[in-house]
Amino acid sequence: MPGDRHVLLLADKAQRGPVDDVRFEFEALAYKVPAHITLVDTDEGDKVNAATVMRVASKLFRTLIRFDRIQIVGERNVWLMADEESTAWVEGIRKELLEGKCNPRIVLGRGKDRAEAERIREFAMQKLKLPCVMEFSEVLHEEVLSDGSVRVIGKFPLKPDQLVQQ
Repeated sequence: MPGDRHVLLLADKAQRGPVDDVRFEFEALAYKVPAHITLVDTDEGDKVNAATVMRVASKLFRTLIRFDRIQIVGERNVWLMADEESTAWVEGIRKELLEGKCNPRIVLGRGKDRAEAERIREFAMQKLKLPCVMEFSEVLHEEVLSDGSVRVIGKFPLKPDQLVQQ
């Protein structure tokens, strides 16, 4: 029986410095999963096949995404949120993979309660100097197996922007 699948848009390693500083401090999964935006979450990943992910990723260029706020969601989740224009761009990619909206964000951490989430948010505000821009350079399609391990279905580096390369 296949495990849960997801599709991630990965931040370029060279761009992750300050975000990783926050994530390594407060996000338990930061050492396993790099900073990313989830395009298709595990609860709907079985609706997207590998050929579709490859087709969509092959059309994409490396891109800059602007983040303009840090939000506490629920009582303890701290998210770095994409601005309106970047959100529209990411939702366009999502629409090619699967109908429905996504919420373009990077998880910065999870507090044990609201007070700790506020402390994480303050720490992140000082580190990140909003608004901040990050380059995203790869699409990752994975399957999370029942034992918690991960199997890579496909890694798709995004094309360099031709205008930038000239």
